[in-house]
Amino acid sequence: MSAFLLFIACFAAPLVFFTDLTRNPFSMQQLLLSLSLAAVWIFLLARGMLVRRFIFYRTAADFPILLFLAVCMCSFVYSYFGHAAFFRPSILNAALKGLLFIAFCIPIFYLSAGMKRERDISISESKSCLRYIVFIFSWGGLWLLYPWLHISGQASSFIGKIFDPYGTFLFIIAFIWLRPFLKPNRNDIFRLLIAVGIIASLYGIFQYFDGEMIWDKQLNSYGRRPVSTFGNPNFLSSYVVMLLPLVSYRLIFASAKAERFFYSLAIFLYTGALICSMARSSWIGAFLGMSFMCIALYVKKKCLIIPSKNKKFLKKISLSVILLVLLFPSGPDNFVPAVADRIADAFSGIIFTDASSEKINTKSSGMAAEISLPASDENFPKDHLLDKKINASLYQRLFMHAAAWQMGLENPMFGKGFAQFEPFNAFYQGRLLASFPNFRDLRTHANGAHNEIAQIWAELGLCGLAAFFLIIAVFARLFSSRMSLIKKETRFSDSDLNVITENIQPVLESQHSDLLFIPLASGLFAMLADNMLNVSLHFAIPAALFWYIAGAFIAETNGIRKFEILFFSKEKAEMANNLKAHSPNAIYSFFLAFAVFLFLWASVFQIRIFLHEAYYFLGYKSFRLGKPLEAASFLEQAMGYDSGDVHAAFELSNAWHSAAEPKKAEHALIRAIKANAGYDELYSNLAAVLYSQGRYKEALPFANLSSFINPFSSDAWNIMSKIYVSLKPEEIYLKDAVSSYSEAESFFPEDPSYANMLGYLYINAGMKKEASALFAKAVKAHPENQMIADNLILASSYSEEGKSALKWIKEYYRLSKILGSFKDSASVSKTESGLADLDKMLIDNPNDFRLHELRAKYLFKLKRYSEAAREMLYVLEHAERDPNARYGLAVICENAAQNEMAIKELDLVLRFHPENRRAAVRKKLLQKK
Repeated sequence: MSAFLLFIACFAAPLVFFTDLTRNPFSMQQLLLSLSLAAVWIFLLARGMLVRRFIFYRTAADFPILLFLAVCMCSFVYSYFGHAAFFRPSILNAALKGLLFIAFCIPIFYLSAGMKRERDISISESKSCLRYIVFIFSWGGLWLLYPWLHISGQASSFIGKIFDPYGTFLFIIAFIWLRPFLKPNRNDIFRLLIAVGIIASLYGIFQYFDGEMIWDKQLNSYGRRPVSTFGNPNFLSSYVVMLLPLVSYRLIFASAKAERFFYSLAIFLYTGALICSMARSSWIGAFLGMSFMCIALYVKKKCLIIPSKNKKFLKKISLSVILLVLLFPSGPDNFVPAVADRIADAFSGIIFTDASSEKINTKSSGMAAEISLPASDENFPKDHLLDKKINASLYQRLFMHAAAWQMGLENPMFGKGFAQFEPFNAFYQGRLLASFPNFRDLRTHANGAHNEIAQIWAELGLCGLAAFFLIIAVFARLFSSRMSLIKKETRFSDSDLNVITENIQPVLESQHSDLLFIPLASGLFAMLADNMLNVSLHFAIPAALFWYIAGAFIAETNGIRKFEILFFSKEKAEMANNLKAHSPNAIYSFFLAFAVFLFLWASVFQIRIFLHEAYYFLGYKSFRLGKPLEAASFLEQAMGYDSGDVHAAFELSNAWHSAAEPKKAEHALIRAIKANAGYDELYSNLAAVLYSQGRYKEALPFANLSSFINPFSSDAWNIMSKIYVSLKPEEIYLKDAVSSYSEAESFFPEDPSYANMLGYLYINAGMKKEASALFAKAVKAHPENQMIADNLILASSYSEEGKSALKWIKEYYRLSKILGSFKDSASVSKTESGLADLDKMLIDNPNDFRLHELRAKYLFKLKRYSEAAREMLYVLEHAERDPNARYGLAVICENAAQNEMAIKELDLVLRFHPENRRAAVRKKLLQKK
């Protein structure tokens, strides 16, 4: 039984995944790991009740762990009662999921701490490594046959997606092969985990080079970054980061060829997988972890007994690994070193600006670089922002960290609340983006702060940080104490080693055991360093390995004490000859039975979560196939298993909305908000559903909240506009409405509808002068918009700006009419006359970019493409996201025989306006040339 559970937890869980079963491939892994862990604890607790004795291990980390849990509970209570009732269901749901995750991690820690290090040696280390080597290559080779031997067409069968005869057969072979090594001791388990890392790394490297060997299509959810069996490249990288110090350490003491080959293979494949993952945070973690281990071993170098042949071998391995890192290619068609390319990318796209600056000095690679400009025009602005690469990875993390900082500042003692970063991050991120509009496209639904310290500060405040650092301090104290206790033995000379060749293996094994805590500490340190820019510590497989290593470290540093619970009184124990003859203590029996019940409940709950994920994915796919009723049926089943998932509830609302069931869509959206209140889409969609039912007053607060969370949500502003138009002026809080739409109009200067709506609100608020000035400004930005022109005519008399703009628009229309009448060479003189009049207008309005745009059109008609391109670039300096101006530049490029530049500009149009059909059609035509 124990062998099977170890096989499931340590081997099957990290390697079993499905691409067409659940939304996240690692859902099956989480299920297998949770069920096997629960089964182990249920078995131990039940056995303890039967023999009327339970052995528990107390550790040096018990108090700080309990303190951390107490802070979590206090923080949750504060958060729950400190927020409005509207947010409480979401707060409770997030806290329960966070508590479930902690309840998953802590049992792993105590299981590992109480586990034996050694086993009765029936198979030597050398034979074990040899058997693993044969297994890895044989078993991996059998998977190459999977595309031809597995049963296809399983989509109609839920069970068929999980059960494949050939795949099941391979895992049965693996269990039979590994059965002799599946013992509950740390050495066997670590060797098994190292083998799992080798298999996953090998598979990931194959994926990186387009060598997908299992599934019908290449898994490229993260671009070129391989997901391997983990479903996420960052999980794979974190997994191997923790094991890399251990395999390097074991290689130092490897005496047999099989051992050296096994651990060398692990080092090379782990390094390759790390490079392929492109996870720079894991690279930092690996470097710091390995450096930590090397420094610690150097401090105790007098205790190291390394045969001379191992030293030579280690030098060769080290040099080979360095060359691998330096020369590993960026892909099958790109032989640029991947590490150098990725590091260079980390320092690219860094922009220095401030909140008030809309313009950033960047290098343009547009027409100005290809079309010669007059030498006298040196000050012409050739740059525009959209050609600049922004380092999304860096700035997204900075926004997450800034949001975390603001959360913690609200309540420095207990933070925003236990597990509340994800539900509330969007409220802070939206306001930050409003201060830095140039970064609006970096908005993301962050599931963590991507910095463990920042996340604890945000959720638990100073109390949480104190408890966290106390745990770190306990581990540091144990490490320091164990280092000081190691005896400084004299190094054997090579001649001595030759004399005791037959006895050197026991000496090396003893030395290996004495210093094992160093690579374990290095793995923990590497993972924490990784998670200063990562979030993998909050996902099942990497977290399980971390807490398993933590438990092993506690045991290796003598940080545990055996604690035995007897189910009878001391007096009876002294008198008893047969312990089983006495009845158990009722209190202990109750607590053990309650613990068994909790693990059973957790198992059932985890199964329900998995079924929820499976049905959610069925509904997700059905909806995208245009079957809303079928999708709704699947999604209702998913919500029946787990009502706390925001994604399923949101998808259900979309399905009901498509099926013309607004009441049901409304109910689903309310359930989604209760699951997670941090998604702006929920509120804008709910506002739209309520609006469709004529419930305008009820819809308005949700539209307002959506625009607050995400000030760049056009859906939120559009539904708000409809609501304002539908309500009577006296039903609107006009001051708030004007304030909100003033912000919206500044965020979307390329869209005239915002200016029209703001002008409408100004007029209803009695602010006619402001409305006149707004329309005067808007008409110069959008002279082609007839509604703004009409509104200006009505409001022009209320301000001098309005009167001036009215004259401007009349002259603009006259000049546009002249341009529109251009037909052939006979019209050139008339066009040149209009251009002269336009130049006169530009003397009085030299910075008017719309006049420059009109001038670009004149120059284009006259086939003066270089000058036209220069004018259009000037326009884009003031309206970078204007699709018409950028499309016009693309047309100029095309006529100037600069097709590559034209395609690039059309790409930028489609990047921000994917619905622009004429840009898409023109791009296709250009690509065919």
